Amino acid sequence: MGTLKAVLHSTDPLDPRKEPVDPLTDPGDQSNANLDVGALRQRMRLTQREFAGWFGFPLATLKHWERGNRRPTGTALVLLSVIHENPRVVLKAVRKARLWQPAMLPAIVPHKSFRAPPGLGERGPPLRPRGPRRR
Repeated sequence: MGTLKAVLHSTDPLDPRKEPVDPLTDPGDQSNANLDVGALRQRMRLTQREFAGWFGFPLATLKHWERGNRRPTGTALVLLSVIHENPRVVLKAVRKARLWQPAMLPAIVPHKSFRAPPGLGERGPPLRPRGPRRR
């Protein structure tokens, strides 16, 4: 058998054969710099209220991000990046957290429908008999 000439590289950041790369200054991945929160939410087919409720963001903050008034930073940016990469895993983790400790996460406010409630157009019996008044 011949000798192995190719060096296998691991994706492990602590691999001693690999030069250390600072993730904050690495120009290799710029996908988070232009993270479009509105497009991410629409791709998941969630309303603003549902998206904010599922992931624990204040609704007003989410609206600011989508309008472009503000940009997500810190842990919110990290969470949005993970949601962007693999939303199913994040939703699964959120569901588990809600099952294990339901009081620790805020309740998801259901979407309010603009449709009329059932039976709104039906008329009930009249309060008094209709017809001419008699004295």
